[in-house]
Amino acid sequence: MVETKKPTQLLSDEHKAVLQKLTALEKVFGNLDKKEAVAAELKELTTFFKAEFWVHFTKEEEALFPEIETFLPRDAGPLGVMLMEHEDLRKTNDIIQKATAEYLGNEADASRAGHSLHSGVERPHQQRGQYPLYDGEYAPEPAANG
Repeated sequence: MVETKKPTQLLSDEHKAVLQKLTALEKVFGNLDKKEAVAAELKELTTFFKAEFWVHFTKEEEALFPEIETFLPRDAGPLGVMLMEHEDLRKTNDIIQKATAEYLGNEADASRAGHSLHSGVERPHQQRGQYPLYDGEYAPEPAANG
């Protein structure tokens, strides 16, 4: 029989995969002085963070977060923090995408691509272990409407 994972386990698995990509990106950023050695991997990683990564955000923002809003306020607590983290990461990614395009196109100093996503903001809510909250391990009463 095939084991079916909880949606939150799928999100958690995605986070682990993203953290691996972030670690790889951090390693590349530490070796930007070796452009020939890192260019292909940098291109692959930035392509991932330009497209595939946002599928995960969409899952959280369109499926998970609305469920959380039934018992936690949107603009405060863990949900507010995660939404702020998503916005910060979007801005950071935009900077990295531009700097990487310049670096790969020989238009700028390699250090401009060195803003690290690795120490970015997607990581904290996974590390805080908040998915058990969303799995119903804690059974808060739904927020009153009104």
